[in-house]
Amino acid sequence: MLVLVFSLAVGCAQDKPADESDAVEPQSAYVYQEDFAGGQLNGWASANADVQISSAFAKSDQYSVQVTTRGEGWNRLEYNFAGMLQAGKTYEFTVWLYHEFGENLEFHLARKLGDNFMWLGGNEIIPNKQWTQITNTYTVEDHTSEWLFFVEVYKEGVVYYADDISVRLVE
Repeated sequence: MLVLVFSLAVGCAQDKPADESDAVEPQSAYVYQEDFAGGQLNGWASANADVQISSAFAKSDQYSVQVTTRGEGWNRLEYNFAGMLQAGKTYEFTVWLYHEFGENLEFHLARKLGDNFMWLGGNEIIPNKQWTQITNTYTVEDHTSEWLFFVEVYKEGVVYYADDISVRLVE
């Protein structure tokens, strides 16, 4: 009995009260989260690139999406967010990227509405062999059946991996 009481006391002594640094952001702020844990593309597609699920590299869990570029421009990993994003609202788009191209590469996040392309932010340097996060905020405009979000790099023959993609409502 004494051992049980001691174990309980030690366990309670190690518990610490939650403070603000332990606070977890409410999941309701996220309108989309994808970590490819199920080993499926789940609606992710490509243009001028080949995409597939891969277990070679993953930021979290077991899988990520592998993208192989086929040209020097307009190659992309994309997802249609039409119907998920409200016009006039600002969202934070986050993607984790990894590559082993041998040199640092510039990536950017963008959106496409019909024939109208717009970067969500500037080029971001993604170092060789290092998972790196790109985050941009963007205020969504009116749209109908298409609001394509995509990741792009302007190099042919690049194999990169994307994981832990999220879209969070900011305001």
